[in-house]
Amino acid sequence: MVDVLTDSFLAYPEHVLMWGSDRKINRTLMEATVANAIANHRVWLAETKDDIVGVGLWTDPGAVWISEEDVPAVFGSVMGLVEPEFLQFMLGDMLPGQAGIEEKYIPGCATDSYFGAILGVDPKAQSCGVGGKIMADIIKNAGDVPIMLHTQGPKNLHFYGKYGFKVAAKHEFVLLSGETWLDNLLVRRPDGSV
Repeated sequence: MVDVLTDSFLAYPEHVLMWGSDRKINRTLMEATVANAIANHRVWLAETKDDIVGVGLWTDPGAVWISEEDVPAVFGSVMGLVEPEFLQFMLGDMLPGQAGIEEKYIPGCATDSYFGAILGVDPKAQSCGVGGKIMADIIKNAGDVPIMLHTQGPKNLHFYGKYGFKVAAKHEFVLLSGETWLDNLLVRRPDGSV
């Protein structure tokens, strides 16, 4: 699972813009993220006979993806690997900013929606239906409950759009490098509304 997510996100330009391309940092982050998801949330896998080729990490309605109590477990392992300013940006600006956007544009979403935290497909298996299989399983599981997630980049917007997700809000974060990072809050409601 960890290697699939690491490889997937190292091939994702918007992730690399945020976290950089250092494999050790990204793998360490994914190890902690997967451990948090296994302990507290839901994990969907797409597998071949021999390998895991896709991973989806999701929360149930009412669950918080990374609570204040989870921060040391998820980010503690990378704290010594990244600049303190970057960590402060993530914990002080990015994560609270995304939560604020969710509540502003989809009031009550934290209690009445599934939250898609991460979906990653091995780069060698992309465009082969792997992500779609995971999405179909998640949508089936959600039933009549809305699903929301954050994503970046036109490729991801197109992918999620095929499954009924619509952009509820957009927000530009200015990264420490000075570059802008466009975050899209997407929602999928069974009735098709935003």
